[in-house]
Amino acid sequence: MSSPSATDQSATNASAKTAHQAFQYREVPRSKIKTAAYNPRILTESARRLLKRQIEKNKLVETLVWNERGNLVSGHARLSILDQLQKYEPAILACPSCGTTPVSDCSLCAGAFEPLPVKNDYLVGVAVVRLSERQEKSLNVFMNNAAAQGNFSEGLLQMVAEGLDLEEVGMGQDDLAAMFPGMAAAQAPATASSAPAVPVEAPKVAQSESAAIQTPAAPKAETDAVMVVWPTRAARDEYLASIGLDVNGRFYSSREFFGG
Repeated sequence: MSSPSATDQSATNASAKTAHQAFQYREVPRSKIKTAAYNPRILTESARRLLKRQIEKNKLVETLVWNERGNLVSGHARLSILDQLQKYEPAILACPSCGTTPVSDCSLCAGAFEPLPVKNDYLVGVAVVRLSERQEKSLNVFMNNAAAQGNFSEGLLQMVAEGLDLEEVGMGQDDLAAMFPGMAAAQAPATASSAPAVPVEAPKVAQSESAAIQTPAAPKAETDAVMVVWPTRAARDEYLASIGLDVNGRFYSSREFFGG
């Protein structure tokens, strides 16, 4: 009997599932999946629009993670986009007399109610895990933790970004300038005119001897400063406006950000 070829042997070796895979793939009805009320991840409207465009263009390309106990572990934002696209409506309780919901708002039902069925239920592919409540919450936080996702390599990012629409992948020139000043300059569009730039003199500000008007200075190197990078300029502007800060500002104290 001839021995198996190297190709056959390779296929045989690859037939065993890794012992480090804890999930099983399954397609389950959307109505069986509960979103975790404690999920700490928030999504700005601009980030949601970006995610929606990606799903509409490329479809869902990554499975959600679902604890068989009921709660979604990872993928809340993607699932909410799918719900919107599928026009999904969960089951609700309503007054059988007038259809008012919630029933606590109705003076006719006197505590009686009837369930209205799910509308536009659909199947969604999930990675099914079986976790305790503590394990589930721990994994939820970890999978939402940006610090656990690493950083970009400037050289590799510049190679892969060539020819891509940076706004489409959630980056703008401001984001690149914050992360990689050199790369931002390389990605910036060329100006139509090749004439040398003419320096513009800053307007002179009259100052009295008692008080001088000064522009805010950049933090000194020895101060405890950190840089915060948003996925897009729109997301940054939206956040700054939401807490009452000027979107054109560049330096803010922790007091301005967090109050107190």
